Amino acid sequence: MKILIVSARFYPQVVGSGTSAFLVAKELHNRGWDVTVVTDRIISNLEGVKNIPFRMVYVDSLESYAVGESSFKCATEGIYNILTKEKYDIVHVHNFMPMLIFSIIRPLIKCPIIFTFHNTPNGSQRAIGYYKDSELDLQLARSVIDFQKYD
Repeated sequence: MKILIVSARFYPQVVGSGTSAFLVAKELHNRGWDVTVVTDRIISNLEGVKNIPFRMVYVDSLESYAVGESSFKCATEGIYNILTKEKYDIVHVHNFMPMLIFSIIRPLIKCPIIFTFHNTPNGSQRAIGYYKDSELDLQLARSVIDFQKYD
């Protein structure tokens, strides 16, 4: 089985979504799956990344897109280019902003998509942390959920 795991943040960064994505990738790799992880290019420069036992593919500005500091275009094109080079049995997307990309390109993907979000909504204060305006932030999170472009 070939799985593509997409996470804007990833080990060796010490953040919840990155650590979770790493642990999923590592366990699937240990079970014999063909694992490819897509993450931000800045991860490639971090100490410890060279010891990762599965394939890593890097997208420019994926993390900065996920926090609202760069364009949708660069991250979308980077992910789309990866998806067109190989066929995957499953795609596992971590967090809302990468899932927004997959919600838009879903008709082009011929395998199941798993969606895991790590940003727990905090009442009326925040959901993603993408927008400073909590109403706008919560609506973006609701929209990604309501699109239901995941399996």
